[in-house]
Amino acid sequence: MVNSENKKSFKSYESLDIDKYLHLRLADQIDWYDNKSSIMKNHYLFWKSTTFTSGAFVPFMVAMGINKWVTGLLGVIVVISESVLSVFKYHDLWIEYRKNTEMLQKELVMFQTRTGVYRDSEFPFADLVERSETLISNENINWANLTKNDKAPTEGNKKED
Repeated sequence: MVNSENKKSFKSYESLDIDKYLHLRLADQIDWYDNKSSIMKNHYLFWKSTTFTSGAFVPFMVAMGINKWVTGLLGVIVVISESVLSVFKYHDLWIEYRKNTEMLQKELVMFQTRTGVYRDSEFPFADLVERSETLISNENINWANLTKNDKAPTEGNKKED
């Protein structure tokens, strides 16, 4: 069990030096995105496998004349699993979280090796913080866009006053 006094957040410090930022913020965010990516991937693969498996059995069961209730139930499972995928957008979130993991890791490696944009930078740590926080902020905006309800009217279904 982790002692809560030993596990401090970057928010608990008035100022962050390089080591604190790298460990308490950047590494934490990389781990969070990596974990969430794995979770979303597993959810996506489970529901997609459920769709494929159930869907494949429906025509087989109809051809074999197996109980119509069982066949109907498999059809319902297909609809439910595709609905879950549509509503929760596991695939989109999996890709988005994986992309952010890789981008933050790239920034960290380039900073640590002083390559890319950090090679000639006068303030490499400041550049790292700005670039990393921009990636994190953009992901938050993307997440909000992915998970919002699509209730905004489109050109074809706008109400006229």
